[in-house]
Amino acid sequence: MRREAENFWMHQLVTIYPFGMNDKVDGMDGFATDMNCAMKQNFKHYFSNPVPNVKRRTKFTVNNSTSTNKLTEAIQKEIPENYEIRDMYQMFRSNKNMETTKLLKEVENTRKDKESLLASKLLAIIKLNRKKHIVTTEKIPIFIKVDFLNSIMEKLGIRNMIHDSKIERMLHLKESNCKVNLVYNLVKNNFLRFSNYNNTLKILTQNQLIRIMNEECECKNSPEFVDTQYGHIITGNTAVIECPKLRTQIEKGTKHRQDFPLTLSKFRGILYKLGTDLVESIARKSKDRELLKSKTLVTERLISIGESRWFHKIGDQQTVPADNMCHKIDRTTNEKFIVTCVDKAANNFAITCKKFYLMKLSEELGITINNKVISFSGNDTYELSTKDTTTIFSEYERVYRKRKITANTEKLNIPLIFAIPKFHKVPIKYRFIAGAKTAISKPLNITIVRILEVVKNYIRNYCNQTKNRSGWNTYWSVNSSSIVANNLKNRKSRSDTLFCADFSNLFTSLPHEDIIDAIMYLTTRTFEAQNGKKEIHCNQYRAFFSHQYHKNYTPYTLYEVKYMVEFLIKNSYVRFADRNFVQIKGVPQGGNASPLLADLMLTAMEIKYLGTCDNLVKRELSVSFRYIDDLFSLNENIKNHTAAIYGNVLELNRTDNRNGTAFLDLDIKLCNEKIEIKTTRISVIAMENTGPDHIATVVDPLQSSAVHDNVEQPMEEVDDAEVKLHYAEC
Repeated sequence: MRREAENFWMHQLVTIYPFGMNDKVDGMDGFATDMNCAMKQNFKHYFSNPVPNVKRRTKFTVNNSTSTNKLTEAIQKEIPENYEIRDMYQMFRSNKNMETTKLLKEVENTRKDKESLLASKLLAIIKLNRKKHIVTTEKIPIFIKVDFLNSIMEKLGIRNMIHDSKIERMLHLKESNCKVNLVYNLVKNNFLRFSNYNNTLKILTQNQLIRIMNEECECKNSPEFVDTQYGHIITGNTAVIECPKLRTQIEKGTKHRQDFPLTLSKFRGILYKLGTDLVESIARKSKDRELLKSKTLVTERLISIGESRWFHKIGDQQTVPADNMCHKIDRTTNEKFIVTCVDKAANNFAITCKKFYLMKLSEELGITINNKVISFSGNDTYELSTKDTTTIFSEYERVYRKRKITANTEKLNIPLIFAIPKFHKVPIKYRFIAGAKTAISKPLNITIVRILEVVKNYIRNYCNQTKNRSGWNTYWSVNSSSIVANNLKNRKSRSDTLFCADFSNLFTSLPHEDIIDAIMYLTTRTFEAQNGKKEIHCNQYRAFFSHQYHKNYTPYTLYEVKYMVEFLIKNSYVRFADRNFVQIKGVPQGGNASPLLADLMLTAMEIKYLGTCDNLVKRELSVSFRYIDDLFSLNENIKNHTAAIYGNVLELNRTDNRNGTAFLDLDIKLCNEKIEIKTTRISVIAMENTGPDHIATVVDPLQSSAVHDNVEQPMEEVDDAEVKLHYAEC
């Protein structure tokens, strides 16, 4: 409860400083510094929150119908002694069906004894019946049209939301524009509703796999969508879908959310939850005290909007025809095709023949099917595991228990392996991913990521100090294209050719022992340089070296780090057709730690080789950059050193045209010893998207250069429509 002066300042003067920030205003000092609201128990506070010593006014509230009946009986007994209360009570009894908001306002204005307990009881009954009236009399659903709910918070500042007029303007609910139809619910996007690869692989058995492989697919009936390389349907053209409702929704992209009606009662709850969660998340990231203080006010203001008068003035109520909605993928499409997203263009759907999709997964795992016989012969990357699911879970639980890693294994499972097509490759290739939010290895992945991030930061800082003294760059890994652009800026090339390539078998062919040795080489150097701090303290959010005890942190020695890294690499399992497969070569795919493991492994190889080279070679290879598995160098002579750096196992495929290349989102060209750099960003916005614009970008900016090569046009001449058409025709 706030002080009386503060309530007056907030509600009567409609100030934007209601959160204890009025100390600088003349005559308005001594307000409560914090709100006495109950935060969520799982919310982490960044400052102390003492409850102000404010005298609270007692209020009479009603929670159920039993209390209402008791209050009514008490009021009837006291009515003869108080004529004013009797008149108000009779007015309430005779006008139950009228708008109770107006009645409540009249009662509050006319009663003289505001501290009367009897009057408080009467007001409690009126408020309770007013809420009941809104719910019980809502026979015809009333729908309200607003922008996507997140845009309420995006377009309005948190502190400005205390003004009713601004929020009403945002909701398009002026007096002259009250005839509206819809409200957008926070429903799942199209990708979660219509992609069927996950559900298909979950229920896939060996008998079903054999049956699908022995049946003839229907690709011959639609030759216009068949890929000439494989002879099966692999397309992004939605015309292959027979259901018109599903086709209409899929054309809007993976991030589109359908328009679903929402009743008033549910709308209030969504507003409250949205306001609470958003304010807390923003405050948690920015550590802003004022946002935490304003949380209750924002949510209460949203609720008051849901209970205000214009909710009952909406006329011409209309419902959305159910025929225009499509809740899930239809049965015909589910039986014939696998629907996924497109690699490097995640807002586009890819439709693949179901038989061909399962065939590619079987080839990746080394499964062969002859008539009705299935054999798990394995290959260089995967082999059939001899351990059942219970044994795998018990091994992970033992590691979590010994290393004090928090994990709820009851909600975890062995991840499925799936594939997404690369439409920017000719011929079309597939990216195989083995990961899930509920993977049994995820807690271990997160712990290793926190530890190896400390190792990576130390190695990068050490190499940068060496570069400042000698001028030789021995750390090639970059996190973004801006580092590359800044290094190439105002630089002249001594060569007319450059080098750009990517690793084709980084995640499939490298022996596990080589990966572990390379990562532990950097980890050991990091531990040895910590001046006696032999333990790294880690939790779910961060890690650091220290020789002292820290609450809520688990210390790990070098031996324990090596054990966890080795266990994760050698125990990477996937599930397909009721069988468990283990990865025997390559960096584990799909896990949280997979990119970091690959990056550190290549970094160790590069640092080891450059440490044995003379100064001439170091100077020659100084202008080299690598983003995980994409390598770029301003000197083409690096091709003479790649075999010595990365060994004969890793294969590099060149992607440059000698005097120009696309690296990340940069278009780099050599012209008369000058380096021309252009950014190649494609921003394709899904049409009719109900979400904010920033979530509708369908092309990853860091990977848009791959789209550039396949469009076969200069990037500055390609417009959004042509890029979208390119994916539709694929």
